[in-house]
Amino acid sequence: MQKKWKNYFDSLPKARVTWDRTATRPAKAPDKPLPKPKPKSKPKPQPQEKAQKDTEEEIVFVTPPLTPPPPQSDIVEMPSAFKRDDEFWEFFDQPIPR
Repeated sequence: MQKKWKNYFDSLPKARVTWDRTATRPAKAPDKPLPKPKPKSKPKPQPQEKAQKDTEEEIVFVTPPLTPPPPQSDIVEMPSAFKRDDEFWEFFDQPIPR
C-alpha cells in the first residue's frame, strides 16, 4: 500500500517555475491632477420692468373697532311655574320591548 501511494505521488506533475524570477515591476506612474471644475457663467442681469400703472383704483379696507360682546347674566332663572312632563317620563321609563 505504501509503495502504491509513493508511486502515485511521484507520478503527479510537479510545480515548476515558468516565469522570469528576475523580472521587476515598472514604477508606478504619478496620479494625474484632478481637472478643475469649469466656472459657471452667471446669467445676465435683466432690466427690471417699469411698474405698470394701476388701471383700477386701490381699495383700502377699514376695519371698524372691535366692540366687546354684551355681558352674560351668570344666574339662570327658572320659571316660577315649573311643570314636570309626566307623559314623557312615563314613555321614557317603560321597558324596551324585545
